[in-house]
Formats: sequence, C-alpha cells, structure tokens
Amino acid sequence: MKDEVTSAALLGIDKSVLGELVEKGIAVGGAKRGSYWLETVTRYCAHLRDMASARGGEEAAQARARLGQAQAALAEAKAAQLRSELVETDAVEKLWTSKLRAFRNRILGRGGVRLTHDQALVDCAVHCSVV
Repeated sequence: MKDEVTSAALLGIDKSVLGELVEKGIAVGGAKRGSYWLETVTRYCAHLRDMASARGGEEAAQARARLGQAQAALAEAKAAQLRSELVETDAVEKLWTSKLRAFRNRILGRGGVRLTHDQALVDCAVHCSVV
C-alpha cells in the first residue's frame, strides 16, 4: 500500500491510474514495485513520449491551434449573422441592383418624350455607370 502511494506520488498520478498502468504493462506491479521504481519511471516516460509522438508533435499542435482559431472565427461569424450584424453579399447585391434600376428607370422614364442628342448622351452615361 505504501509503495503504491509512493509510486503514484512519484509519477504525479493517483492509485487507480497506477493500477491501469500496471495492467497495461507500463508500470511494475505487485511485490516488485518497491524495488523497480526506476524501471516504472522509465517505462512511464517512454509511454508519455509515445503518446506525444502519436499526436504529431509540435507541427500537429500548431495545426490544431489554427483549426481551433478558424472554428472560433466561424462560430463568431455565424453568431453575428444570427444577430443580423452581417448580411450575405447576394442579398446586398439584389437590394442595390433593384434600387439602382428603379433610380435609372425614374430618370430615363420621360413618358414617351423623344430624347434629343444631349439627352441620349446622358442616358448612355447613366446607363453605363449604373449597370
């Protein structure tokens, strides 16, 4: 019992985790535990290194951090859209297109009056700048 508590404290884990490590063959168990602390620590450190390398090391950690930042930005954008702080570009384009067409039609709608040469130039300039 004392050896279990001491081994767990040495590794910075609790007794149940130490028991799991013994079952996996990472830590030395039973009566041998007291005399094989160095072996247990060595195996546990090797186990931690293996777990760290399985995660991909520093590059994978940076990739996970970038992914987390991108997901946070996406969630922020969705929340802003739900609060109506953001609108889709298609909606803005449709609104402005309809407003400018109405404006152009109001300017060009002369009620059947025939356009003079100057009015035709103005019509062309307005049409080209609006469309």
